[in-house]
Amino acid sequence: MGVQGLLRQLNDVLGANLMLGHPGLRQCLEYFVKSSMDFGEAYGYLRTMDRTDFERVLQRLADQQQTDEGLRKKAVQGSYIDNADVEPRRVWDVLSNRVLPFYVIPKNSKRRFPQNVWTISHSWVPPEVRQLVWTPVNGNRWPVPIPQATTLDHARVELLNFGVEYSWLDVLCLRQRGRPEDEAMRTEEWKLDVPTIGRVYQLDWPCVTYFNGLGLPFDPSPQTLSSAQHWLRRVWTLQETTSSWLPGGATGDASDAARAFFHEHLPRDAPTLEYGRWDKAVAALQVRHCTTELDRVHALAYVFSCHTLPIYDEGMTPPLAWAVLLKHMSPGMRGSVAELYVQRFPERTALLPSWEELLQCPPGSDMVPLWNPWVDLVDPSCRSSSDPAVYSQKTKHVGILSMSQQGDDETYSPIFEPSDHLRSTLSDRLSPSRYQILGRYQPNTKYSVIDFSGGLCLVVEIVGKRTIGGQSWLEVVKRGCLQFAAPLAWEIFKNFDNISVVHATVDD
Repeated sequence: MGVQGLLRQLNDVLGANLMLGHPGLRQCLEYFVKSSMDFGEAYGYLRTMDRTDFERVLQRLADQQQTDEGLRKKAVQGSYIDNADVEPRRVWDVLSNRVLPFYVIPKNSKRRFPQNVWTISHSWVPPEVRQLVWTPVNGNRWPVPIPQATTLDHARVELLNFGVEYSWLDVLCLRQRGRPEDEAMRTEEWKLDVPTIGRVYQLDWPCVTYFNGLGLPFDPSPQTLSSAQHWLRRVWTLQETTSSWLPGGATGDASDAARAFFHEHLPRDAPTLEYGRWDKAVAALQVRHCTTELDRVHALAYVFSCHTLPIYDEGMTPPLAWAVLLKHMSPGMRGSVAELYVQRFPERTALLPSWEELLQCPPGSDMVPLWNPWVDLVDPSCRSSSDPAVYSQKTKHVGILSMSQQGDDETYSPIFEPSDHLRSTLSDRLSPSRYQILGRYQPNTKYSVIDFSGGLCLVVEIVGKRTIGGQSWLEVVKRGCLQFAAPLAWEIFKNFDNISVVHATVDD
């Protein structure tokens, strides 16, 4: 298609009377033709442009492309993503029916992300009922996996009926496996694009959810619900749970099964996750299915509200990927993970759970601690490697714990000796019936009790000292915990002696 043909189609679709003599228009059309763009792509680029200012269109696109490439290059710092807030690489222009660079969407100067974008969440059907479609919609860059029982056009019509202008759909906007010669490009793009999928669904864009497969009719039957491929059974859809969703493939089904799905199954199996309630997400994760176990780890990144992220490395094991993800959490979120783990596995010496232990943790109680424990990275630069991290805390010294021999036999029981300040402040709560001591302890050893989260204290053994930033820190190993029956207010601890500790790692 030449310049004249492209102009004729644009005038027909836009209802315009553009002439090649219009300043800058010929140069724009020649650029699109030389770039092997078809009419759909050219229309997608031009339909939102100011038709009185074609002279600056190409320069504006070049500037946007340069800015976008610069941001993506800057976002990936070696083995981690420095900016988890990066916008998607591509978007599906539903009106032109072409996949375009995300930067093409006009933006409101007051908002970083445009508001006229919808997302699509769907379950992938099994390979035996899936087809790979080469399509001009994505410029034939890779085959698009969709159910055999539907077409992309069917999904597009439904989106148009919803009034959708732009949409993010993974099979179109996230590079899929295809030609062998494109594998290196896919691997490189996935380093950034897969970990940041969750960001797309956190922007409160409307989300069309296909529970039974992309473009397929909604089916609430028990047989479908029990399938490992159902939307409620997939790991990746955990981070795609949003309150601003609409059911895709709606059929008007008002059966008892449909009502049960929306009023029972959906609220129970796909809870909308509040900030900090990552434990509910992990509980849901334990019973969901995924293509690779590595996906199970990466699906949690945005659940933990990480501001930086590990890249998607297909060669990394899930336990190592989890250890790396812990480094990217905020100190407060990391402390929240430690808090639940300490209560679930008090006898373990680690402060934070291994991947296997995390999957064994039940959801915590609905009682919110009076303050979150704060667990810092000793060396923040370790985020850029897979080396083990060392964690530290600045907290308060509460007392000591020792083992007391019971009678003449060799039975020992832990005895808590509170500090003088705690004794004078909480004399009414210091009877053994008002707190619980958990963990493993040795005779003839004195342990320090340090505050963790207001009512939950760590029992640690001091094993050495370490200098950090010119200051002396105590090196400790966690041996257990002491938990009061009721949370303690921060005012109780504010006058206690400060203690700075580094948590050492030892074998249990």
